Amino acid sequence: SALVFGGSVGTDPTVEKNETESFNGTAFDELATMNKTRRLHYGLGTQNAALAAGGKTSTPSAAIVANSEEWNGTSWYAAADLNASKGFGAAGGTQNAGIIFGGSENLSASDTNGQTETYDGTGWTERNDMIVSRQALAGAGTQNAAVAFGGQNAPAGGGVELSCTEEWNGTSWSVVNAMGTGRRNVGGGGSQSSAIVFAGTVAAS
Repeated sequence: SALVFGGSVGTDPTVEKNETESFNGTAFDELATMNKTRRLHYGLGTQNAALAAGGKTSTPSAAIVANSEEWNGTSWYAAADLNASKGFGAAGGTQNAGIIFGGSENLSASDTNGQTETYDGTGWTERNDMIVSRQALAGAGTQNAAVAFGGQNAPAGGGVELSCTEEWNGTSWSVVNAMGTGRRNVGGGGSQSSAIVFAGTVAAS
């Protein structure tokens, strides 16, 4: 079972959506909409207990936001704000023990960060930054055992697609074996010790 929420569609990627759909292994079903339209947000949790945080919204006007919403299997309701407005990063964990990392505070290629925040079901706490700041990365794992891979750094760092992989032990990040090919806008899933990364964009040849 899975849950998908928010994003953008069509020829104009700047138009954010608030739709929610669940997947039962065979087909998707439309569910209640989110309170805010948003794309490039952090998403984590399960089909019946999810969390959406940050990203870019058009509700009521275009802005990068810090607010978050929790899903209870039926509807979305407001939750605590992030410590900074941002998006375009990765996430892991559960609704009551979540983690987000990396991203951008202006959702442009000129700005990346390595910020890490954890969520306890009530509020967000700033934690130690990643070693390599990046956006458009993927992640997997839990609040105390996460993994981050791929992404892109800012132009000041070359603006290149990254193969760098980092692991989180609940306190700090460490660099581990790199991916075979550096790429951004990747997908990922699994656990810290059994993860998968797929798709993405590689550097222009």
